[in-house]
Amino acid sequence: MIVETKEEWDVSTGTSVRRTSLLFLRFHQWEAVTNIVAAVAEEGVGQRYLIEHSSGSGMTNTIAWTAHRLARLHVDDEKVFDSVIVVVDRTVLDGQLQDAIRQIDGSGKIVATISPEDVRKAGATPV
Repeated sequence: MIVETKEEWDVSTGTSVRRTSLLFLRFHQWEAVTNIVAAVAEEGVGQRYLIEHSSGSGMTNTIAWTAHRLARLHVDDEKVFDSVIVVVDRTVLDGQLQDAIRQIDGSGKIVATISPEDVRKAGATPV
């Protein structure tokens, strides 16, 4: 379950309106997340996994929940991953994923954005 908060512009009143709603993963999203987490817990790190999604089928929430669950995964009381890195190739998806992961986490401490400016500051050349 995700508590989603959106700020929308109400054109009739000319004001900003904040709306909060509960979102539940659809079955195919929940199945993908739980299957990957179970496989990683059983097989360990270093494997490759693929989730196929069609356009409009909720890939943002599937990716966000998978990253969230893997970041918090413990096996035998030991944390499995030190970090989870999500790489996307579209600016719109990047923003959506950052928002979705922040909504799930709630603490605001889990998402770090690496922008081209951050790359330059580190002395590398952005691609």
